[in-house]
Amino acid sequence: MTEKRMTIHLDEGCIRDLEQLKRRLDAEAGEHAPMFSLPALARHAIRKWCDHVAAPMPRAWEQQPASDDDASNEG
Repeated sequence: MTEKRMTIHLDEGCIRDLEQLKRRLDAEAGEHAPMFSLPALARHAIRKWCDHVAAPMPRAWEQQPASDDDASNEG
């Protein structure tokens, strides 16, 4: 996989939410749990958001054609 880099600027509210999430994760983490840095947590959140937004959409040619009953009920 090719790596590309991008700089993303987050607003104060987003950073505040990430800091709050980091504090909560750090408080709930066990003694030997890895600690997330704020940039790592932001990368993880953005990656998860991208996965959610870019979820596969059904392609028109792969969808089931409407049955004759469906077409007659629409008109």
